[in-house]
Parts: sequence; C-alpha cells; structure tokens
Amino acid sequence: MCSSDLLDNFQTIFKRILSTNMVLDNYFYYGYIAGEYSEACCPQYLKREQFMKLRTALKEKRLTLFEGTLVDVCKKFPEQQYTVASLLDHMDWMPPSMINEEMHWLQKQMCPKTGRVFWRSFSEGVHSAPLVWLKPQRVDDSGDRVAMYWSTWMAKMDGSVRFDMRAGRWATTKVKPQTFLSSLMTG
Repeated sequence: MCSSDLLDNFQTIFKRILSTNMVLDNYFYYGYIAGEYSEACCPQYLKREQFMKLRTALKEKRLTLFEGTLVDVCKKFPEQQYTVASLLDHMDWMPPSMINEEMHWLQKQMCPKTGRVFWRSFSEGVHSAPLVWLKPQRVDDSGDRVAMYWSTWMAKMDGSVRFDMRAGRWATTKVKPQTFLSSLMTG
C-alpha cells in the first residue's frame, strides 16, 4: 500500500470514524466500546423489525446458524445453494492459497444464475490473484457505517471462473534418478 492516497491512512480512517455517529449508528465501534449492541445501534439483521423474519427463516430452515470457517460450512452442508456470499474483510490477511480454497468450496454452492460474492478490503485495489480472476466491480461504499475500509467489491460467481485446488507447496521428498532400465521400461 504505497499509494499517495494512503500516506496518512491512520488519520484518514480516524477522521472517517469520528464523522460517523458512534452512539446511534456506528454499530461496529459502539459494540467494541460498550461491549454490546443497543437497540438503535446494531447491524440491520439484529433490528427489532427483522426479528420475526429471522425467526421464520430459522423455522423454515432457510437460515442456519453455524460457527466455523466458510470452508467448514460448505463441507458440512454441500447441498446448500447460495445467491450471495458476504465475506467482509477477512481475505485481507489470508494468503492466495487460502482464498483460492475458500473460492473453490464456495463456487460449488453458488447459484449459477444469480450467485455473487461481496467483500470489503483495507486495500485500494483487488489484492489477491484468486479475487482478480473474478473480475470484480468496485461498489460505492460512501455510506458504509464502519468507515474503515478503502474499497468494497462485488463479483459474479456464475461458474465462469473455476477455482481448482492447487498444491500449497512442492513435495520435499527426493526423487531417485532414473536408471537405464527404468528409461527403457517407460520408453
């Protein structure tokens, strides 16, 4: 991150955060400071008007609560199909091999017609090759209540990009040199 726009990124982020209403609207920081959400300052899905929708979705098995990684949930519920995967910012600290693994498992369960993936990043651009392959579009995040990210992205996951599992590293075992006899046998 050597961009001239990011030279004073701590001050920029701090000013953005302070420009939000920390008590009434910035649920991200309010939760850290207060140790809980308030009825007024919480994520949209926790607001009172959403309670019955969540309860109904749980009852109808359209919503499942799961604690674990994205790969874990894809492996546990392979029949589940998704239209949107909101991955927030966790991929910022992951190496490309881990991002590729997540995309590999997620692509199997994304709806081929409407599937899309959404993420935030502290980077100004798409920072990892597996994400570049998706040809993501930058999303206007000027109203973002967290106010801490440099970019927000969305990409289709319609199967046009295939994420295969790749070897994380080369084998460290030594290979025996080929003998004259083995050369003859393999032609």
